[in-house]
Amino acid sequence: MIRMRGAWVAALVCVVWASACGSAKRDFDKGADAGASGSDRAGGGGAASAGLNGGGAAGVAGSKATSGAPGDGGSSGEAGAGDPGTVNPACLGHDPGYLFCDAQSVMKCSSDLSEVSLVEACQQKACVDGACSGICAPGAGRCTEGGAETCSDKGQWSTGLICANQACVGGACKGTCTPSTKRCNGLAPETCSDAGAWVAGTACTILCSGGACSGTCTPMAKQCNGQVPQACDDTGTWQSAAACSNKACVAGVCSGVCAPQTKQCSGNGVQVCSATGTWGTASACTGQACIGGACAGDCEPGTKQCTGNGVQVCAANGTWGAAAACSAQACVSGACVGVCAPGSKHCSGNSTETCSAAGQWGSTAACVAPQTCTGAGVCADVTAPTVLSISPTNAAKGVSATAKIVITFSEAVKQVTAESAFTSNAGPVSFSWNAAGTVLTMTPATPFLYAESTVPNAAAKSYTVTMGTGVQDLAGNYLASAASSTFSTLRRITTTLSRDLVSTYVVTSYVGQAPYLANNDGGGVIGDGFSNEYNRVFPDFDITPLPAALQSVESATLSIDMSVVNPTGGGDWGTPFTVLGNLVVDHITDVPIKQASLDVAALARIGSLMTSSAVFSGIKTIDVTDSVANDFTFRAARSNHSQYRLQFEKKTDNDSNPDLVAVQPFTTMYMNVTYIIP
Repeated sequence: MIRMRGAWVAALVCVVWASACGSAKRDFDKGADAGASGSDRAGGGGAASAGLNGGGAAGVAGSKATSGAPGDGGSSGEAGAGDPGTVNPACLGHDPGYLFCDAQSVMKCSSDLSEVSLVEACQQKACVDGACSGICAPGAGRCTEGGAETCSDKGQWSTGLICANQACVGGACKGTCTPSTKRCNGLAPETCSDAGAWVAGTACTILCSGGACSGTCTPMAKQCNGQVPQACDDTGTWQSAAACSNKACVAGVCSGVCAPQTKQCSGNGVQVCSATGTWGTASACTGQACIGGACAGDCEPGTKQCTGNGVQVCAANGTWGAAAACSAQACVSGACVGVCAPGSKHCSGNSTETCSAAGQWGSTAACVAPQTCTGAGVCADVTAPTVLSISPTNAAKGVSATAKIVITFSEAVKQVTAESAFTSNAGPVSFSWNAAGTVLTMTPATPFLYAESTVPNAAAKSYTVTMGTGVQDLAGNYLASAASSTFSTLRRITTTLSRDLVSTYVVTSYVGQAPYLANNDGGGVIGDGFSNEYNRVFPDFDITPLPAALQSVESATLSIDMSVVNPTGGGDWGTPFTVLGNLVVDHITDVPIKQASLDVAALARIGSLMTSSAVFSGIKTIDVTDSVANDFTFRAARSNHSQYRLQFEKKTDNDSNPDLVAVQPFTTMYMNVTYIIP
């Protein structure tokens, strides 16, 4: 809005707002006692209090306004001191923050009345006295059960206007009828739509009543309802007459000689009454008798058939009579023929002949041993079964713990009889058979036991199995005689091998130092010395005591006494496990032991004998089963020696200080070996 100053502005405001401007209370800018009709908006006024934009009391001059001209009936005042400012017309005469309605929006005057801002747009409500209120938007309409309603300026629904014979649409009564009502327009039924307009339906063919088609037939028309004749009366309703008896209802009239679908017998055939009341062509009862107009029974009267080897004749009621047996003949197509009864047999040499279905002796079948042809013409087995073999065989030695017992028969036998006839001292067994039923296998529930001893010639444990005569073949013949087998199992022998006093050495890398024999009087040291030489011990065992018949090495352990605390009698041990690593055992072969054995390639690194000196003293043991088994396999090439090397993982730490462990006198070095032998 353009700011305006001076007396002509005040006059313009008075003209625009049609105000007299004579009263101080109505003058927008001047003081309360400014004069009866002052026209200078920014000036006039005498001893008035300060106006909204104009001068204050006693005519204090404004910095930008000029002196006001005297108004009608008033005296001139001095120029005001304030800035007249810019006022929005909507805010004239109101306080800052004044709220008012602009259409359906709430507006607010700014603090200096120069601007207005939107506070709220009233949605589905009315703007009344500067606030959104009510429950609807003015002028909106709606339809209720009570009729059409319109929203007032205050945002309230008016009392409903009842739409008589009309439809309420969008809050207004429209159309020419009440929705869903019906009427007839000639033969055309009509229904009032939701918009209050009549909508025509499909024209009635007979009668329209109450807006709907009525009646079911054309007057004077006739029809059949099943076997009941019906005629249509003047109201379009069917009227029933008496049902047709033994006749057919055709076009609403009883006619013909029979009721449709009734049946009768004609010869041995069935006739069915047609829809027009006449009998149709007879349908023959094939394989049955016609009784009461239906095919029934199992046969045509007078026909014959064979049942078993006898003749049956069909009775009048379609049932077969008692069979008359064909003695020594065959019944063929309801007659006794031939020279023998079908399926009967007789012997022809050692073959059987079987009578054919036609009553003639037919094909022959030779009896296969052990069967022969009996007087009844049947091949029969009269030969007793026998046991061909038993495994393990009688007197067998070195039988494995997991061996199974296998008995073979000369022919198939009844399995349950064989399982019942079996006895043994091996404990419970489970049974299995081959497909032919001739081989029985028994698996003991627990493995066979081995004799265990430290004596190589200890007696073995024996078992006995027996198949008794309760066994029957498939023909029922019993086993000719019992069969048995007694056998012995492997033995488990444990022996202790001492080290070979002649071959066990301590070897040093010290220049010019030959290996020295470790005998009963001393042990040896392992580690490095003052000259950074490294020392190793070579246990050597003679495996000649292991028998040549040995089947397997079950276990072997090497035991070495490490009880000596200080082999030097007071010298420094050093820290071998810290600087040289673990004390390990290698499997080697180098007969005889020599200084070069110090670094001969190992057959295998068996493992660590010791990893620290925390628990130093005592017997140390390591598993050497695979090494002993390998040495036994190659005993000839290795001269019956089983050799090992005790050493640290590192040869020396090169600090010229000894780092050592000691081995007790070699007489305490031994090897326990457990082996399996027949």
